[in-house]
Amino acid sequence: MTVEIKNELPMYIAGGAPSEDTLRHYNAEIDNFLKWCNDNAYEPLVDIDEREAFQYLRFLNSQKYSQSSISLKIAAAKTFYFVAHKLKLFGENPFEDVKPKKATTDDTDFHFYTTEEIKQMINFIIERNDISSPRDIAMVMLMAVEGLRTVEIHRMSDTDIDWKNNRILIHGKGKDSYIYPCADTLNLLKDYISKRPSQIEDEFGAPTFVGFSKKFFGERISRNGIRFSINAILRSVGLKQKGDSCHVLRHSCGTNLYNETKDLRLVQETLRHTDPNTTARYTHILERLEDRQTKKISPITDITK
Repeated sequence: MTVEIKNELPMYIAGGAPSEDTLRHYNAEIDNFLKWCNDNAYEPLVDIDEREAFQYLRFLNSQKYSQSSISLKIAAAKTFYFVAHKLKLFGENPFEDVKPKKATTDDTDFHFYTTEEIKQMINFIIERNDISSPRDIAMVMLMAVEGLRTVEIHRMSDTDIDWKNNRILIHGKGKDSYIYPCADTLNLLKDYISKRPSQIEDEFGAPTFVGFSKKFFGERISRNGIRFSINAILRSVGLKQKGDSCHVLRHSCGTNLYNETKDLRLVQETLRHTDPNTTARYTHILERLEDRQTKKISPITDITK
């Protein structure tokens, strides 16, 4: 019956049209939940009630997962029972009132790299000078300078690149749109493509970014493959912090672009945000880092002069 539920799953996530990656992540987290049930001798469609659902939450907390990871795992389990209920295989959803603790954050709670740190990354890749160097430089430029997400790098195919108009069709979150990269990014992308091995086409076409490992040579690079490459670079140059990965490069694009232009609308268009409040974070972080307003009321100012 669990197979029947997973077969119906795509109808109930992402508006009935989940991407391949989204569906794979949901299925993986459902499998993790089913394994936990098996390890604890629970039959998922018989023994799980709200008590066991909260027990699963306590287990996830004990494993020291991030709050975002725990939220995804709980959402997957909740969706599993939502579909089971729709198929009349289960009663009330035992995860309905299971709400993971929200992380303590504010609208500036993210890390970014300066343009000098991005340059440090690129110089390292150039000095590394191996078969994957041109690819990794192009990926860093597209994320840190043009603001692309990991999934957008993964989905990019050669047919998306319009060399005549120097633009790229990006398959993003919810909708597709064009970006207009700077000349440096386009030149490095062109350099990578000229040195790239033959690709293995898939259902999306000829992938722009491919793997170089023996197992995945010439195949479309996976999201995990992109993260693995970027994390290795960050560790090598001493910039890796806990929780940092590819998305920090996108944050770096937004923060550095606003710092240089003070044009919030430009940052919103570059990052393709639909909500301007999302973009506003980049103004807030710079204001809080550079303009410490409470210094005006500090009693120590005159004393320390």
